Amino acid sequence: MRILALAVLFTVGCAAPKATVTRKALPRVRPEAAQAVRDAARLYRLGPSYFGQAKERLEAAVQSSPQLFEAWFDLGRIDFAESRLEAAELAFGKALELLPSDRATVLALGEVRQADGKADAAIKLYRTFLDRNEAKRVDGENNEMKLALGSALRRAKKYDAATEIIREVLRRQPRSAAALDGLGLVYLDRGNTELADLVLHRAFDIVENDHERAKEAARIANNLGLVALKRRRADEAFAYFDQAERLDPTLTVARRNKALTYLDCGDYARAAEELADLVKSAPRDVDAWVALGVAERGRAQFDVAARAFDRALELDPHSADALYDLALLQMDFLRKPAHVRELLERFLKVAPANHAKRADAQARISDLDQKSKPRTEPKGGAS
Repeated sequence: MRILALAVLFTVGCAAPKATVTRKALPRVRPEAAQAVRDAARLYRLGPSYFGQAKERLEAAVQSSPQLFEAWFDLGRIDFAESRLEAAELAFGKALELLPSDRATVLALGEVRQADGKADAAIKLYRTFLDRNEAKRVDGENNEMKLALGSALRRAKKYDAATEIIREVLRRQPRSAAALDGLGLVYLDRGNTELADLVLHRAFDIVENDHERAKEAARIANNLGLVALKRRRADEAFAYFDQAERLDPTLTVARRNKALTYLDCGDYARAAEELADLVKSAPRDVDAWVALGVAERGRAQFDVAARAFDRALELDPHSADALYDLALLQMDFLRKPAHVRELLERFLKVAPANHAKRADAQARISDLDQKSKPRTEPKGGAS
């Protein structure tokens, strides 16, 4: 049978796009593969606890019908939602091979690359798409891609270029909340918290009372919380993160940010309580498990912390933060250096080049090497 555009697809991540409906004809697929994709959608709607089962159905679908675009696309969305960035990039890459001009796949793959510290690769992806499609797309579609490009430029610290492309969108759509949100984040990264706060409030005012845009409002509220944190206004930050969570209970990043604020304040007990509740509702959230390990380590619950880091690595063996924090726990707190070097070497292999802990990891490996060298006695007797 010929696969029709399946009415599946999930809403995952802070800005995960929906798959484009209008597509060229794809090769024939097995009926059971198409049914597996529909089953996966049904499982996904039951919540994060069912993501694993949904993924199993999708993996079965691509095994029997590797040309099934929808299955690859949805695998990418699940992997991205669960912070398996390498797997998500592979899945979205397979989808893009099948439909090279699919805008939603380009946006999703670029978002994964940004999250994985590959901003330059995301920039190249977006620019290639825009160069090929600029004359064919209406402004709204082009503007969405340009805002994604602006985000990648910001993450690459190319702030002037990011500002220019976002302002280009704002000239065409002065009330674009997404563009104002992106510009506010540029100001935040540049350290101009006053302008960031002003622009993000303008964005929030546009969507605050629009129930159909609650998820967008939640993301902006979360970003306002980040501005408040930068300004050392912890109570204000908590209020924004709470508001973001009320607007979109699925926005786990807001709950994580609230817990991380507790960590920054040294309130490890409240952070651990918040994160323990979060991993119950999102049991495959790798970042939440890592943060829980940090909180438990902070309140000297070292065995509990180790289990949290181990769980994060079960979910994602390439989690750089989990590898580093587990190595730190074993080296500095548990005094069990046996596997520390292995953990640090694995961390250096997978951590982005700009990861804040790379230098410390390298220094710790050097320290371990020094301690492992045999001590030699000086020649001659004592005087």
